[in-house]
Amino acid sequence: MNYWMLLTGYIDASLASVFLLRPRKASLCDVPLAARDYLAIAGRFAGLVLADIPQFTESNEHLARRFMWLIDALYDRGRFLVASAVTDIETLYVGHQWQFEFDRTASRLGEMVARGQPDKV
Repeated sequence: MNYWMLLTGYIDASLASVFLLRPRKASLCDVPLAARDYLAIAGRFAGLVLADIPQFTESNEHLARRFMWLIDALYDRGRFLVASAVTDIETLYVGHQWQFEFDRTASRLGEMVARGQPDKV
């Protein structure tokens, strides 16, 4: 099953002319990018659309680390993310090396989802 999440933050009208980036997941997470690279992406684009985010396990810990950097950059800049994943946020990471750090990432993803929900009347 594919889970779709609308993760969003405040989008200023001045960002309306900024392009939306929709990279292939592999091209964004499978290449050796550093945290500063994800900051540059978040600084340039109003948001991202990512499809097929895998579940992060011990076999792909390096991808989990890069994903955490990406989410930190988007969250800190107030950018939005529309994403599909093979599982929900709570079970997105089942590795061991980055468990403590990924808990924060999952929390940030949850906050981004909440910001994207319409206000309750």
